[in-house]
Amino acid sequence: MKKRFFVETLVGILPPERDSIPCNFLLRLLRTANMVGIEPTYRAELEKRISWQLDQASVKELMIPSFSHTSGTLLDVELVIRLVKRFASLDEGVRSVVALGKVAKLVDCYLAEAALDTNLSLDEFIALGGALPSHARAMDDGLYRAIDTYLKAHPGVSKQDRKVLCRLIDSRKLSPEASPHAAQNERLPVRAVIQVLFSEQTKLNLHVDWSGSFSGTRSPNPGLVPQARCLSKREVNAQQMEIKKLKEDLLRVQSQCIVMQMQMEKILDKKKGFFRWRKLGIMPSFKSSVYSWYIAVGMAARNEKGCVLTDIGQAVIAKELEVAEALVVKAGDILAKGQCSQKIVIESDSRNVINAVNGVKSSVS
Repeated sequence: MKKRFFVETLVGILPPERDSIPCNFLLRLLRTANMVGIEPTYRAELEKRISWQLDQASVKELMIPSFSHTSGTLLDVELVIRLVKRFASLDEGVRSVVALGKVAKLVDCYLAEAALDTNLSLDEFIALGGALPSHARAMDDGLYRAIDTYLKAHPGVSKQDRKVLCRLIDSRKLSPEASPHAAQNERLPVRAVIQVLFSEQTKLNLHVDWSGSFSGTRSPNPGLVPQARCLSKREVNAQQMEIKKLKEDLLRVQSQCIVMQMQMEKILDKKKGFFRWRKLGIMPSFKSSVYSWYIAVGMAARNEKGCVLTDIGQAVIAKELEVAEALVVKAGDILAKGQCSQKIVIESDSRNVINAVNGVKSSVS
C-alpha cells in the first residue's frame, strides 16, 4: 500500500514539460507501477508521457513483464501496443520522420523477442506489427525477421493465418540479403514467396533499364539490335578478380616449370658433362634463361607499375637478344633498388632468381 502511494505521488509531481524526464526512467517507473497496481488514471498519465518520447526508449526497458493473471504471455504486449498506437496518433509536428523510423526499429526488435513466446497470439502480433503506418519502415528486414521467428516458434499456424501474417511485409522493401532468404523460406506461404520473386525481377529489370540508359551511344534503330544484359558492378568486379587470379596461377605454373627444367638441366649436366650436351645442342639457351628471368620478375612484381615484363617477353619472342639483354638489366636494377613490393617466391627459394640472373649474364658474355 505504501509503495503504491509512493509511486502515485511520484507520477503526480512529474514536470509537465516534454523530454524533461528520460524515457527509460519512465519505463522503469511504469514497470514498478504495474507491479504495485496503481490507479488507472495514474497509469494512463504515465503511458501518455512515455508515448511522447517513445523513440528514445530501448528494447531492454520496453520488455516489461506482464503482472496480469488473465494474460498468458510473459511480456506485457498489450501495454506496448497501447504505447505504439499513442505514438502513431501524435501530430506530425510533434512526431518527426526520424522518430517514426526509430520506433519502427524498436517495434521490430521487440516483436522478434516477443515472438519466442508460444503463448503470443496471432492477433497481438498483427496488432503490434501493423500499429505504425506503412511509410514508417524504410526496410522491412526487421519485420520479416520477427515474422520468421514467430513462425518458427508457432509451427501450428494455419496457411490462412500465415497469409494474413505475411501481409504485414512489403516485399519491395526487402534488402538484397533478405530477399533470397525469403524466397527459399519454406515457412512462408507460396503467395508471399511469389511476391518476393516478382519484386526481385522488377528490381532487376529497372536496374538493367537504368544501366542501358547510361551505356553511351545507342543504335539509330534499336529494334534491329539485340539487347544484351548489362553486367552489374558486382559481376564485373568478380570477373576481373577471376581473370587476375587465373593470370597469377598461370605465372606460378610457368615459373615452376622453368625452375624444374633448369634443375633437370643441372642434374643432367653434372652426370654427362657440359661438352657432351653442347655437342648435342641441348645446352640451355639464352632464350630460356631470359624467359626464366622474365617469369621470376613477373612473380615478384606482377602487380607493380614500371616493370618491363611485357617488353622482355616481346623481345624474347622476337629473338632480339640485345634488346632483351638491356631489358633484363633494367629489370634487375628495379628489383635491386627495391621498387617491387612483393617478395620473390619460386619454389620457396629466392636463389633460383639469382641463378637465373647469373645464367643470363653468362649467356650474354
